[in-house]
Amino acid sequence: MRFLPSSIRPSSDYAYRDHRQQWSIRPLLWLSATGVALVVLIWLVVVIFPPLFDPPRDFPSKADALRSQNDVRTTLLQAVGGLLVLTSAIIGAYFTLQTLRNTQEQLDIARSSQVTERFTRAVEQLGSNTLDVRLGGIQALARIARDSKEDCLAVVDILTAYVRTHSPWPPSHPDIIDKGASQGGIPPLKKRSPDIQAILTILGGLPHGAAIVKIDLVGTDLRHANLVSARIAGADMSGARMVVANLESADLSDTKLMFADLGWANLRDAQLRGAELNSANLGGANLHAADLRGANLQEAKLRGAELQEAKLHGANLRKAELQGAKLVNVDLSSTDLLEAVADDNTEWPEHFDWKRAGIKKELHSDPATE
Repeated sequence: MRFLPSSIRPSSDYAYRDHRQQWSIRPLLWLSATGVALVVLIWLVVVIFPPLFDPPRDFPSKADALRSQNDVRTTLLQAVGGLLVLTSAIIGAYFTLQTLRNTQEQLDIARSSQVTERFTRAVEQLGSNTLDVRLGGIQALARIARDSKEDCLAVVDILTAYVRTHSPWPPSHPDIIDKGASQGGIPPLKKRSPDIQAILTILGGLPHGAAIVKIDLVGTDLRHANLVSARIAGADMSGARMVVANLESADLSDTKLMFADLGWANLRDAQLRGAELNSANLGGANLHAADLRGANLQEAKLRGAELQEAKLHGANLRKAELQGAKLVNVDLSSTDLLEAVADDNTEWPEHFDWKRAGIKKELHSDPATE
């Protein structure tokens, strides 16, 4: 398996050497220029400046005139000495700063090499036939993501690719069936595929949040997964099979769940603002107090779904199947329900006029989820 992205490989050693050579040449140029300037300055102070700062005057003797110019020289040399002390301090600070920079660069190079080695080792572990070894590789990648915000994207790419490859829907093996879903007959994902559940737990708890990464779980088998309080806003899980999954209090804002199967899933108190749920199956799902403001639920299957106290302001439920759905204590004043289908088992908010909302009434329907 080749998951290691080129973006996390260290920079070329040649580029690093060129960079170091540039910094090693610059101080020599500065020292040469400073030496020349110092010689010129001393010559000016000793030869040129004294007569200029000591204008012609009548002295009793030539010795007095020389003494006057020497006093000027002494004053100028003292000023130059102070300037040299200040210059030396500045140069010392400059070289100290350069040393610190070079040391930091060396540390960064060493750290980058360590991260690359950890990546390579972890990816090799993902290809093992032993579950414990794969779990070790998954946890190693999780630590890299926690330690380095820059490498978080690469880790997510690797882990999501692993899920799409090892847990696709439809399944690669025809003997994997979906019987007994409504009765909880599907074993928990942690029992069926501990490595896949471990990855979902990591993705749902990234310290930097999923806003910086692209979580791609399109067409994956996540039946009976545990994603309680997971933070996966903006993820793409279109077509995923998530029957009986536990997503209570999860942040699924702006997620793409088109054609996803969330039958009998637990979405109580989940954040689904702006989510794309058109044509998704939510039959029998628990959406009690879920935030669905601005969500697209056009043609979604919501038969028998529990939507009590859910927030549906601005949501699109056109042509949605609402047979047997429970919508008690829900504000539907700004919800688009045109051509949605309901039946006698649908429970509406008090004083709600379903006819005026453009809802169609289906007679003698079976409220069970398809």
